[in-house]
Amino acid sequence: MTEQAILTHAQEIGALKAEVGNMKARLEEMDAKLDQLVAAANMGAGAWWMSVKVGGVLVTASAGIAWVWQHMGNLFGGR
Repeated sequence: MTEQAILTHAQEIGALKAEVGNMKARLEEMDAKLDQLVAAANMGAGAWWMSVKVGGVLVTASAGIAWVWQHMGNLFGGR
């Protein structure tokens, strides 16, 4: 192998190392952004389940009030 070929290979290896370094930095950025997205999704999921629970309580309370209202009407000569 000639000296010129060795220098060419060394330059190619250096260029590849630089590209890998850039890719590593980009992957770290992407990882940080993904962590933020996962955290935001988890907060959204918690808010969703809280709204489902509150809605369930409201539906149950409404059904109880409707049942009492209906039976009070029967007590006072309603239907």
